[in-house]
Amino acid sequence: MSAKELIVFIPEFSLDKSALTVLAEDLSLNVDVIPTSRGFSFDFSAQKGAGKSRLAIEHKADDCLLIREIMDWTRPSASYKSMLTACKSTLTVYYRDPSIAKDALRKLGTILQDRSSNCIVDNGFGCLLKLDVMLSCIDEEPQWSWEKEQFPELEGVADSEWK
Repeated sequence: MSAKELIVFIPEFSLDKSALTVLAEDLSLNVDVIPTSRGFSFDFSAQKGAGKSRLAIEHKADDCLLIREIMDWTRPSASYKSMLTACKSTLTVYYRDPSIAKDALRKLGTILQDRSSNCIVDNGFGCLLKLDVMLSCIDEEPQWSWEKEQFPELEGVADSEWK
């Protein structure tokens, strides 16, 4: 089974190296040493586990190319596209078990606090969701899943781009 991913688009200056370190510690992740000479596209990486318990995060301080690509999608609402214009960085969460990813999102939400309302998440199924709305859904219904292509219950979320 390959890892699934969530990409969290984060407003500029909302997640710095110290916040990423706290997130990694809170999730008991091992922080990777990234050799600068290798030209990796991310500036922070941490991971733990294997198999179903695998969890990894990668942060890109400047992911404007991906953000521009997402802005070209036809289905996100104008309000979502507007929120994306304020984003500069991304945090990609690689997971196999959604419950582990939910824990990572909760801890990210705690670190970001009220800034989570300005974060957009690509759910890996062609939909964009607001991070704070996802966290509310998870808190209200622990079995709630972002792993789908439609969210008629959530305002402003368009059907998957691939549907």
